[in-house]
Amino acid sequence: MNRNTFERLDDLSDRVMAGEVVFFIGAGFSLDSEGNTALRLMRRLIVRFAAITAVLRKVNKKDLTENKDNSINYSYIRDVAKEMRHGFMTTFNLPRNRKLYAEKNIEFLSKLYYQINDWFCSAFCILLKNMQDIENKIEFCKRINLLENEYLKSSNSDKEPLETINLKVYKTLTYPGTGKALFLDTMGFDNSKIMGGLPHDDDINKVINSCYSLLRKRHHVLARLACEGLSNPLITTNYDLLLEGAYRLAGFIHKDKKEKKTGTKVLCPHFKVISDANDFFKYGGGHRTALLVKIHGCVHKYRDTKTKQCECVEKKKNNQKKQDDKEVKSQGKQTDMPEKEYWGKYLPSMVFTFREIQNWREDAWSRDYVRTMLRTRTIVFCGYSGADPVLHDTFRSVYEEMEKQRQKSIPINNSNDKEMNAGEVKIPAFFFGVTNRKEFHGMEILRAASKAVGREPDEITSHPNYLHFFAKGKKFPGIDDAMVWLCHLTCRKIQLKCLESYLQQSPMRLFGKPCPVRELEDIITEFKSLFKEEKELPADRLSKAKNRDLLYRITSWSYFFHPELLKEYAIAEDRLLALEVRNKIGDKLSPYWYLPFSEKPGWTAWAVVLEIALRKMISAYYGKFKDWRKNDNSLEVLPIGIPALSISQVGDFNTPILLEIKLRTGSVKSSAHIPGVFRKKHTWFLSQNTIPWDKKEYITNRSGTNNGGGIPVAQTPGAKTIWDCAVAKNIEAFPLNKEEIAAYFGEKYGQSK
Repeated sequence: MNRNTFERLDDLSDRVMAGEVVFFIGAGFSLDSEGNTALRLMRRLIVRFAAITAVLRKVNKKDLTENKDNSINYSYIRDVAKEMRHGFMTTFNLPRNRKLYAEKNIEFLSKLYYQINDWFCSAFCILLKNMQDIENKIEFCKRINLLENEYLKSSNSDKEPLETINLKVYKTLTYPGTGKALFLDTMGFDNSKIMGGLPHDDDINKVINSCYSLLRKRHHVLARLACEGLSNPLITTNYDLLLEGAYRLAGFIHKDKKEKKTGTKVLCPHFKVISDANDFFKYGGGHRTALLVKIHGCVHKYRDTKTKQCECVEKKKNNQKKQDDKEVKSQGKQTDMPEKEYWGKYLPSMVFTFREIQNWREDAWSRDYVRTMLRTRTIVFCGYSGADPVLHDTFRSVYEEMEKQRQKSIPINNSNDKEMNAGEVKIPAFFFGVTNRKEFHGMEILRAASKAVGREPDEITSHPNYLHFFAKGKKFPGIDDAMVWLCHLTCRKIQLKCLESYLQQSPMRLFGKPCPVRELEDIITEFKSLFKEEKELPADRLSKAKNRDLLYRITSWSYFFHPELLKEYAIAEDRLLALEVRNKIGDKLSPYWYLPFSEKPGWTAWAVVLEIALRKMISAYYGKFKDWRKNDNSLEVLPIGIPALSISQVGDFNTPILLEIKLRTGSVKSSAHIPGVFRKKHTWFLSQNTIPWDKKEYITNRSGTNNGGGIPVAQTPGAKTIWDCAVAKNIEAFPLNKEEIAAYFGEKYGQSK
């Protein structure tokens, strides 16, 4: 990993811990999830335009409805279609000897994305108006659909066909809404296969099935940081449902839904999507709510308002058909609503065209909100190029305003303030950028942010807060690698705080008496040394080819093991405190359900003790106690939905042992669902009555009876054994011999040799 990026992520995690960070998410953050590139969306628009105009150019008199004043005739419609097609190619300088929907045209036009969007909205509006005069609208639209999908197939790059245009639906809108609505639907805004996911559904299984395959680690990281209350709000220009999906899988409940009785009580249980002014004024305070602020609109609300408006229009028509005047009047008060009440009013909130981007400054709620965040927080740009001229100007203007105000103000003369050092001033922006591009707009934003706090950038083409990653994730580090490492650093710092504040409570609860202060300090010191060595490894010790593997060996403890262990604890608490909902674990079925480390600091502290004890037990067994902090092949966390470890000897081809830690009943998964080949599957059982750990040792003899005679062949270590293993500083002080360690993993010493 690039050393500068690695070190700056550590600094960024400090700011995340301080609650200073707001993530600003752009379209590039999710391009590899659903593949909605500018190229794909432009292709769908062009093939539809090409198909509509091709069919309308061949319309004849019998295709039209009877028109008494003859204001509409077939030759007029044909001429309009022909002229629009010709005008399109002329306006955007397309070669005449090439098909309109040729791939080279699409590639060229996708670079003029914002400008061409305005043109298409206007063109679709005119075309829809002419199509309303067609006699058999359904059959006519089917002809268009066959042709446009034939064009689409020729590209061999978009497997999702365009849906047949429903003229009846667009008739519920007025100019210019009709053109924009068709424009959005053509790109797939009303198609769950283009922008998928059901994050607002009550059924967690539907959420998992619809969202899980679309999400990447970066989405889950943002959701986890939000659970910890450390990255609120999150601002995005995206319309899709991926972030909502990640929030839902992490355990958040939508603000409009009732909190479920089966849910573990947390300080911040809800999330809310802010996608227009009404949302902002009602929920913008975000009290105990994680906010997803979509400053350019949301596809879920677009679909919802479209459905509501169509239902409203249908009810209106049904009321008009009733014969009883009194019945019509009485029901009309309840159901006869204006046609533009929902969909038509929300369309302007979907900021997409070049003109709408320019007018974004007039949308005061989002404009002022973004400006306030820029002035008061550290903004982290992820997947956002900064090329949008209006937003780019907004960022630069705010930072330049800050620079002018700083120059006018009286400087604070405090020699003890480290931040007065130019080299240590906190620059209020970070930018995730592709390594081999050095993105111009991102660099310019960072330079402006530097000047805002009085730090003059040294170079034009580089910046310390430019966080490098490789696109498409093939080379190391990708954006997911960087985000997972940021999450790991933050989680480790939360764990350290939990140890320092709550570790002393664990011995009292587990042993009934306090432990010596020296032992508490020893565990904290051991954890600090572990964390220090983790931060030193990924940058320099291994080649790039091996760096990703090492990074995930390190981060799997905080990303999988600890969250899954806390999930087991949460399920146990549900069982203990909510007997009436026994065997109902609700949202914990999600593989990414997350209990914040800071929510249960006592549990978190004990989980760290358990990790240290496990590392030392394995190192002692293989005669490498001094190397217990190393992340080698002898001990590996398995990402399988429950806290589980693969234990094997370094350099040996012996089949590993699987160790899983779970409740006797109620876990989300069991060993039967764990993939892989293992010499032995062994379980350390948790008891819901003694969370976080049982005082007693669980022992099974050869005959399978508990606490009987004979040679112990399988054990679950008691809390005192775990504690003593974690406290031991050297092999001489380690409380277990090799035979005893082997027994804790389900076999006799020497059996694995």
